[in-house]
Amino acid sequence: MGAQSLVQTHEVQLVNYLATTGIETGLLLNFGASSLQIKRKYRTYRAKGKTGLDALRGYFSIL
Repeated sequence: MGAQSLVQTHEVQLVNYLATTGIETGLLLNFGASSLQIKRKYRTYRAKGKTGLDALRGYFSIL
């Protein structure tokens, strides 16, 4: 039987796997809850709300 919900322990375990393997992005999928739960985690910190275009604007100081 699967987990009823994703908890911080699951997230920490995924980030540890990402750090160990060098993979940048991972997904947590929980099929055991009443509805599918999905969380995306990154090996390195990423600020919320920034799109790729926002990052380019800051990097190139244009647009």
